[in-house]
Amino acid sequence: MNTRRLFTLFLFIGFLCAQFGFAQTVAGLKKRPKIGLVLSGGGARGIAHIGVLEWFEKNQIPVDYIVGTSMGGIVGGLYATGKTPAELRKIIEEIDWDEVLQTTPAYDEMSFRRKQDRRENQNVIEFGLKNGIRIPSGLNSGHKVGLVFDRLTLSYPNMETFDDLVIPYRAVATDMVKGEAVILESGSLSTAMRATMAIPGVFTPVEREGKILADGGLVNNIPTDIAKQMGADIVIAVDIGTPLSTDPKTLESLGGVLSQSIGVALIGNDRRNLALADIIIAPDLGTYTLFDFKSGNQIYELGYKGAEAKSAVLKNLSLDGASWAEYTAQKNARRKGEVPDPQSLAVTTANLPEVQVDALKNKLENNVGKPIDSPKLERELNKIRGEGRLETLGYGVNRINDSNTLTIRAAEKSSGPIVMTPNFRIETGGENEVFTTLGGRFTFFDIGGFRSELRADLKFGSETVLAGELYKPIGKTGFFIAPRLYYDSRIRSFFNDTVRIADYRVKRFGAGIDTGYTFRQSEIRFGFDLNHINAAPRLGDIDLNRLEGNQKRIFARYELDTTNDSIVPTKGFRAYGEGRYFFNSPGALSGFPQAEGGLIGFHPLGKKGIVFAGFSGGTTFDRNAAPTETFQLGGIGRLGAYRRNEFSGNNFVLTQGGYLREIYTLPSVIGGKVYLLGGIESGGAFNKFDWSRHYTNVTGSIIVVTSLGPVMVGTSFGEGGKGKIYFSLGKVF
Repeated sequence: MNTRRLFTLFLFIGFLCAQFGFAQTVAGLKKRPKIGLVLSGGGARGIAHIGVLEWFEKNQIPVDYIVGTSMGGIVGGLYATGKTPAELRKIIEEIDWDEVLQTTPAYDEMSFRRKQDRRENQNVIEFGLKNGIRIPSGLNSGHKVGLVFDRLTLSYPNMETFDDLVIPYRAVATDMVKGEAVILESGSLSTAMRATMAIPGVFTPVEREGKILADGGLVNNIPTDIAKQMGADIVIAVDIGTPLSTDPKTLESLGGVLSQSIGVALIGNDRRNLALADIIIAPDLGTYTLFDFKSGNQIYELGYKGAEAKSAVLKNLSLDGASWAEYTAQKNARRKGEVPDPQSLAVTTANLPEVQVDALKNKLENNVGKPIDSPKLERELNKIRGEGRLETLGYGVNRINDSNTLTIRAAEKSSGPIVMTPNFRIETGGENEVFTTLGGRFTFFDIGGFRSELRADLKFGSETVLAGELYKPIGKTGFFIAPRLYYDSRIRSFFNDTVRIADYRVKRFGAGIDTGYTFRQSEIRFGFDLNHINAAPRLGDIDLNRLEGNQKRIFARYELDTTNDSIVPTKGFRAYGEGRYFFNSPGALSGFPQAEGGLIGFHPLGKKGIVFAGFSGGTTFDRNAAPTETFQLGGIGRLGAYRRNEFSGNNFVLTQGGYLREIYTLPSVIGGKVYLLGGIESGGAFNKFDWSRHYTNVTGSIIVVTSLGPVMVGTSFGEGGKGKIYFSLGKVF
């Protein structure tokens, strides 16, 4: 009996010990559970994550693991480096989203020849001719987004594991070949963030470790399972996805359509993963879409309020003052210090030729042996990209062969090295005035050696152009030689006062050779060409003389462009001047000289206004030019109230001035800004200076910058009751 009682006593004591131990375990878990924070994707809506993190820190809630997808992967990755919510908010506010989300290099970053291309073809469409016609794999290469990530993660180079960050971190991407999730847990933090947010069709995928990676939201937008795998005891999921809308009006915008489409695709997977979360924070972000980056402050506040709405359960996870101070000190101790000065330079690339790699090294060698100046280095990388050969460039400082090495990542255009930019031109203005062309410019890079270019223009319609130029730099200098072949066929109208006499079809076939020097923003060129002209009446008085014969000329030309946009600049100016001498030309009794020049400048006026003014003129120095070489005015931008090429003569003058006002901004994936324009033009073309042939008109129009080019609809009114309504696509200034 005593034995039985003794045995029972031991069982009871054991039971008490077990209960006490379990209670201690539970107490310990309640005191300091490991918290995993999961941040979902959602484009600009992901700025709400920063508001949630701000609320966490104010309420002393620790984060032990952080996992993110897409925008959540970006915010999570930066937070994992030790940046505070206040720092993250400042980063978001200071980013120029219009610039970062540009689909092509900024105009003022382009080389002079690429500026010429953009002025000729004022759209952002580009096709590659690599194994057939290819379109880019995304509207945006992600170059500038990548540079932002490079700068923000410079202290964290290639890492053996993201567990070594201030907070252990994972990002999710999608393997576009296998269609499965890829967990990014080591290597370049910058490229991991770039990969997780590569929305298909918007950003080009990222090639990493032999895989083609895109936005992780396609397969795991709320990766709660990854947080549990990392060891989280409590998983908190922040869902900023766009709820499916029941209002058809939300589908009237591109942002609304994309948000709804993504929501439909993700809803099933999101529900499964949310079931794994212990706590769900779902801020009410209203109608904000993927692209509303300029509403960052409002989205941030809604994220903060979303966390506050869960305060009753979240505050159970708050640390006391001493524990929070210890947690913060441990985080700060894991932060990386200053970036070491690079002592060497390396270029990593998949398939660039050695000569191009060497050229990159020569251009960037000046960044070695001193602290990294990120803004300066990024400007240099942007200008290199602006030469048109490379799709993206990036940078980091890595430890290679016991040396701190500035590593430049360079990728050539996936659709190149032959590119084509289409040319769309439509102009209408009055009865029977329709001008249309369709074609494109083909650029063959490195034909005949590195830095050489074969440029070919093909246009069909109101004018036909078949032209090619081989631009061949001399050594490593800006000097060049450029042989040319060309054929063009254009309509040239002739008027007697305001009565159209005839339209001539003027055909030229010729060859020439130029030489000169190309600077960053300008070019000087000298040339000689010989061509054959055939000009025959097409409409009107067909009994007029036919002009046919050879033409020989020499010329000198200078062009300068300091503007910041090819379509509607806000600052800078463009200038050109050309002198030429025709030794002979059909219809001319003897040789004759000509000179022509112009200048137009733009200046901002307030935040949304632009004033512009310009002057151009030409003269034949009291000589008579051949009929095919007289100056002509009339049409949009050249006395718009009058018919196209209504005025002609041996001399001309034209002054322009006006005001542009930005009134709207289109989503970046389909276009740019919308402007109202009001202006005045005054000038004339004449054989002898004659005020009776000097005309003035006023113009008002709306300009919409689209991916296909600028669309302009307007009206002009001139002297004598002249006026017309016009429409154009393809070119403004």
